[in-house]
Amino acid sequence: MEHGKRGYWEFYADGEGNNVISRGRGRGDGRGGSRRKSERRAAMASRERKQHRRRTIYFLDMDRETGRRSSESRHARMRTRKRILAGITVAALAVACVLIISKIVAPYMAPDAGGGAGSSEPGGMPLGAGATIGSAGGSNSNADLDMTVLVNAWNPLPKDYRPAVITDLMEIVAVSDISVRAAGEVVQPLTDMLNSAEDAGHAGLFVTSGYRNYDEQQRIYKESADKSYVQPPGCSEHQTGLAVDIMKMGVNMESFGDDPASDWLYENSWRYGFIVRYPRDKSDITGISYEPWHFRYVGKEVAKLCYEKNICLEEYAEDK
Repeated sequence: MEHGKRGYWEFYADGEGNNVISRGRGRGDGRGGSRRKSERRAAMASRERKQHRRRTIYFLDMDRETGRRSSESRHARMRTRKRILAGITVAALAVACVLIISKIVAPYMAPDAGGGAGSSEPGGMPLGAGATIGSAGGSNSNADLDMTVLVNAWNPLPKDYRPAVITDLMEIVAVSDISVRAAGEVVQPLTDMLNSAEDAGHAGLFVTSGYRNYDEQQRIYKESADKSYVQPPGCSEHQTGLAVDIMKMGVNMESFGDDPASDWLYENSWRYGFIVRYPRDKSDITGISYEPWHFRYVGKEVAKLCYEKNICLEEYAEDK
């Protein structure tokens, strides 16, 4: 047996007297025990690398004492996420409920009466009898509003005015949404007019707008790009509850004036106490562009007079 620098070898003599290596223990020759040790070291290094990756991935889930992944941490994170999602859902539902309730309740929160206010037509001309707001001592209470009251940019209503009786139209006539309402004295004439229009072959008419309080008109006026079709807040007839906008299904606003249903309403609305409030050729007097859909209740007598003389409500008030 001879020893090398880094191991040893065992020799034996064969039958011819030659030395033959029987078994090696060399450390650097890449064979025998050295190879097995290298393989073990490589396997251990591989396991350490895998363990390191697991520790990196699951670090937040590892128990600091045992070095094992903690199921409690994972469940805690899941519970936290669920609580956050539940909180967001509840908050969204709460906001939706508040918006719905405010939409339903807001119209009923307006005051029942208003204070006094003077008015005059363009040029300082005083309004005629029956065209002023209030008939006794300048009072503006709900009961004092005349059916022929003139409301425009020069003759505003008190900010807190509202009709004495406001009726939901949803279950009476066809409407665009559940918020459409009108003054009580308008309901029956409006119903009769729309029924007659349908009998005459003009089905599909419905009311898109009725009573609007001061705040609603303010919002509409602010959002309107074309002010020639909308009055400032306090100056809209919709606040009286005596005005309604009527449209036809499948017909837009630009085309409604050319529709046969519009012609029928113009020729017959006076029979039910309504007038087309903003006629085609009266914009210089009313201050509002032609609106074939806007109808104002003034009573049968005044409506007939306006139709026969082809005058608007401003001209009627001036003549009185």
